[in-house]
Amino acid sequence: MIYKTRFKILPECSVLLFLWMLLMPALVWAQSGLESTSKPSGCVADAKIVKAVKVPDAPTGSITGPDKVCQLIPQTYSLSSIDSGTIPVWEVTGGTIQGSNTGQSITVIFTGAGPFSVSVRNRSLDPIGCLSPPVTLPVEAFNMGSITVTPPSGGLYCPSSSQTFTANLNGIVPDSMEWAFSPSNFGSFVSGQGTSSVTVNFNEISTNPNGVLQLKIVKC
Repeated sequence: MIYKTRFKILPECSVLLFLWMLLMPALVWAQSGLESTSKPSGCVADAKIVKAVKVPDAPTGSITGPDKVCQLIPQTYSLSSIDSGTIPVWEVTGGTIQGSNTGQSITVIFTGAGPFSVSVRNRSLDPIGCLSPPVTLPVEAFNMGSITVTPPSGGLYCPSSSQTFTANLNGIVPDSMEWAFSPSNFGSFVSGQGTSSVTVNFNEISTNPNGVLQLKIVKC
C-alpha cells in the first residue's frame, strides 16, 4: 500500500527557500575560518593556512671572552646563558671561527688589520630558523708598538747613581718582561726586574759613556 501526501508551497515560501539556497554556501565558508581565493571563472581554489612565526629576541646572556687579543692565537668566546627554544649562532668580523658556528661557545682566530668583533644571534628551533638581532662584542688586537718607556728627567746620569725607569704598557698584560743593559756591564738592577718599573745603578765609566737599557716583552 502506498501513501501519498500532497503539499503546496506558497509563493512567499518559494522566495525564502531560494534565498536560503543562495546564502548557504557563504554561511558555510564564513563559519570555517579559512581563507580562499576565486579564479576569474568563479571556481573556488583550495584554502591555504598561513602560520606567522615570531622572530626571536636578541640573546639575554652576555658574551664572555677577551676584548683584547693576539692575532693568530685561538681565542674562546661563550654566551653566558642560552634562551629557551633557541640555539646561538655566531658571527665574526676580522677572523675565522674554528669548527661549528653554533652552540654556547666558539673558538676564533683573528687575522688582518681589523676591525674585529664577535656577534651572536638567537635562531629559532622551528624549520624556518628565524634569526634575532645580534649581541656584539668589539675586539681589539694588541698593539705592542704602543708600549713606551718613560726615563727619569734628563737623559744624562752620573756613574754610581740610581734611577727608576717605568714602562707604559697601555693595558697590555705581558706573559713575561725582562730588562737588560747593552753593554751588559753598563749597570745593574736594584729592584723591579720582570715588572713594568725597574730601579738601576749605573756603573763607573770604563771606555764608552753611552749605554742602552732594553725592555723585552713577551705576549702571546
